[in-house]
Amino acid sequence: PDHLLEKGIGDHETLAKKPTGLTSTAFYYHHVVMLSEFARILDKPDDHRKYAELADHIKNAFIRKFLTEGTGKVDIGTQAAQAFALYYDLIPESLRQAALEFLENDIVGKYNGHLTTGIFGTKMMYDVLRMYERKDLGFMITNHKTLHGYGYMIENGGTTIWESWEGGGSSYNHPMFGSVSDWFFKSPGGIYPSENAVGFNPFIIQPSVVGDLEWVKCRYQSIRGEIICNWQIENDIFYLEAVIPGNTTAKIYIPAANQESV
Repeated sequence: PDHLLEKGIGDHETLAKKPTGLTSTAFYYHHVVMLSEFARILDKPDDHRKYAELADHIKNAFIRKFLTEGTGKVDIGTQAAQAFALYYDLIPESLRQAALEFLENDIVGKYNGHLTTGIFGTKMMYDVLRMYERKDLGFMITNHKTLHGYGYMIENGGTTIWESWEGGGSSYNHPMFGSVSDWFFKSPGGIYPSENAVGFNPFIIQPSVVGDLEWVKCRYQSIRGEIICNWQIENDIFYLEAVIPGNTTAKIYIPAANQESV
């Protein structure tokens, strides 16, 4: 088999052409990776090895099929195509920066800071921009008040998130694009679990100071207790208040020019 899938829902409610083969293959890869990890946890070494090898075959097939050789362009080069490949680590390390720059050029250059992603690509793009330290782009796409973006919904009377960017005849109270709430906690609020965390232990506090933000108040009620990250800027000084529940461990990142200034 060629390890590629062609059918699927694609990046639902995208504003651009759907790269359905890419998204379905990426989902397939992700699920096989999870199967391999579950097998390792359950101490089933044969299954772990089998699914790990299958995941490698899918990844190699994905790269051969969808990555333009020597560039960072993925398949048809939409925001969703770039975000999916970066999110699922389906790009060789040497081309990740180029793929990110291709994504940025599409967001900023082609669409003037606006989204074209659907329900899956939007969530992935926010995470990719956070992981690759481009939280400024996440702030930009969230803060726009014109088509297409969350601010447009607010400017046009939205009190809940719509099913589609343009509204129209679709639902005006739909959770599909609710990934922006995840972004508020993880990026401006800076609260997210560490890799391999169990019930937010351990976790990370890494607030992003972007745009014209001068303060953020963020509280998350985890299973361990309430996590708080409040910060503000006064006279060019950054103040951070953090609350870490008992019996947990957190790593706190301070946005500073150097260690001595903290």
